[in-house]
Amino acid sequence: MQTRTRAALAALLITITAASAACGGGVGEGAGQVAVTATTASATTPVPVPITAAERRWLKGIKHYDTRLVAEISGGSSVVTAATLQSAQAMDERCTTALRSAGPAGRFRPARAQVRQACRMLRHAAGDLDAALATGLISGAIVSDEDLVAFQRSLNAAFTTEGNATGVLARAIAHAERIRKQFG
Repeated sequence: MQTRTRAALAALLITITAASAACGGGVGEGAGQVAVTATTASATTPVPVPITAAERRWLKGIKHYDTRLVAEISGGSSVVTAATLQSAQAMDERCTTALRSAGPAGRFRPARAQVRQACRMLRHAAGDLDAALATGLISGAIVSDEDLVAFQRSLNAAFTTEGNATGVLARAIAHAERIRKQFG
């Protein structure tokens, strides 16, 4: 209701100013222009600023890391070796570095929070892989059944955490894509 009243008053002011100027009522040119400018500014809605180049680089960097992580997890053979575990561990530990090197997130800040959560999860998975390597199963230094149980527990925990982290990362990318589409 208040907006209609203001719009009506602004329209009335423009009409009076125009009539007054036409009759030579002593109203200067600037008065009519100020009233029109004020009315025009209140009637328009701001156009959202498009996604910046820096924001595009952030999204591209996160997508690139996600592609490499998924390839590392799902690619290759099903044979577990020290090299495959070390490679997976290194990829898990790169998440924070990839996030940092992607640059400022800008309007993707909500998605960045999700990526950070995935990075924390992957850091935990890297620790589990380190624990699995430390048992000595891979190098053939199994001493007892406890070593085998510890290896399997660590390996299963790492794989489960990696799987959950890739889900969080996928949701973060989907969230960022929705933001990108909103701003173009």
